[in-house]
Amino acid sequence: MITDRQIYDGDIGARAYFVAHAPAVIPEWFHPTMRERPAFNAGNLEKSRVELEEWQAEYHRERSFQWPLVWADAMIAQLQKAESK
Repeated sequence: MITDRQIYDGDIGARAYFVAHAPAVIPEWFHPTMRERPAFNAGNLEKSRVELEEWQAEYHRERSFQWPLVWADAMIAQLQKAESK
């Protein structure tokens, strides 16, 4: 078992530790940083549909990828805040 002391002493990269222990359920409020949603093109409905489907797939992929990183950074910020008190 990994102890808090090992994390603080740098035996384990804190970010890697927190990424590995991020909650599996991603909160609804979390939205990944990514390109803007494609604009609707009334002149070409099929192209708009395909672009939107591709964007939605990218959105879900990025959400799953970015969430553990964002959560880990938030946990490190909390640790640093607590250490500075």
